[in-house]
Amino acid sequence: MSFTSNRNLRKPIFSLPSTEKLLLGSTVLAAMLAIFWSAPLIFSPYQIDYGEGLMLEGAMRVLHSQPLYSNPFVFPVVLHVYGPVA
Repeated sequence: MSFTSNRNLRKPIFSLPSTEKLLLGSTVLAAMLAIFWSAPLIFSPYQIDYGEGLMLEGAMRVLHSQPLYSNPFVFPVVLHVYGPVA
């Protein structure tokens, strides 16, 4: 005579503990948010140039009568890779 219960037979095939479900849910949510936030950058019609920020920073320094090269030992550190061109 077998003493198995029906409860073991109805066990779901794919079962995760609650911590794994929470981790899986948060990972899926984070991935969806990252894709949602980066989609406009991916499909942007404009070219994003690496040096645009440095060019703008240099132009703003000249506009405000500051020296083109700032002190590299204070924050924020901005190092220009180009020489001064008149």
